[in-house]
Amino acid sequence: MRNVIHVCVLLLAFAWELPAAQLIKIGSRRELFVDHHLIEKLNGARLKLRHPVPREVAIIHDEAWEGNGTGYHSIFKDGDRYRMYYCSYHFEVGAKRFKTVKQQFLCYAESDDGVHWRKPELGLHEFEGSRKNNILIGPHDIAHSSVDPSHSAVFKDPNPKAPEEARYKAIIRGKQRLGMLAFQSPDGLRWTPMRDRPVITNGAFDSQNLAFWDPVRREYRAYFRTFTGGVTNDEKWKPSGKRAIRTMTSDNFVDWKDAADLTYVDSPDEHLYTNQIKPYHRAPHIFI
Repeated sequence: MRNVIHVCVLLLAFAWELPAAQLIKIGSRRELFVDHHLIEKLNGARLKLRHPVPREVAIIHDEAWEGNGTGYHSIFKDGDRYRMYYCSYHFEVGAKRFKTVKQQFLCYAESDDGVHWRKPELGLHEFEGSRKNNILIGPHDIAHSSVDPSHSAVFKDPNPKAPEEARYKAIIRGKQRLGMLAFQSPDGLRWTPMRDRPVITNGAFDSQNLAFWDPVRREYRAYFRTFTGGVTNDEKWKPSGKRAIRTMTSDNFVDWKDAADLTYVDSPDEHLYTNQIKPYHRAPHIFI
């Protein structure tokens, strides 16, 4: 969990040497130099992307309920501990394709240092006759429907207007890809749906589905997978078009609007699968 990416640069061009019309006023705001947007020129300096360095194994997913597949880890510091939320599922390989046959869960781990992790026995869900596990959300945690929590991302909501019962949030895919459901929790462990029906329905949702509070624009943002050419609804779920990332905004996390697909400048046309977009924590006006 020590692996981080640093972008370092020595900026030698002084702001007061530029014409006033070209100045970008940033005040005391921190900036992350990911491109040349704020840089007129570099003299004897260059932008360099630092690479993560492999360290020790932090956690092993070897419990029976974790199946043979885990992924989509959400990790953040919360007070004096680190929280980890991850998805577990079990695959079986068939004659023509693989399919999930056993379980789909959202699980939880925590750590004091971000390196050594423990899986607490939460006692919230039964698995094969026992509640000694770290399962948070299972496939039947909503009335009159079912959910697929194996494509989720959890966050702690810093919105000062968020009620205490919704201090932690996540958007979770409904079964049969019918849409995204909004979930809330007061403690990050006990979760309930905010509505009994999907809050986002226009998308594919077959990758990590995430949302967060944007403190600069003061709104919630969601990012999820879609297909630009549409998706057929036959029993085999055959996608058509290009795999793309879609975003929407919300004032209350349940009413979403302003759907738009992401675009990229001077980039080749290609399929995109998993996104992990979030505000940079020292400069939250920039999304990475």
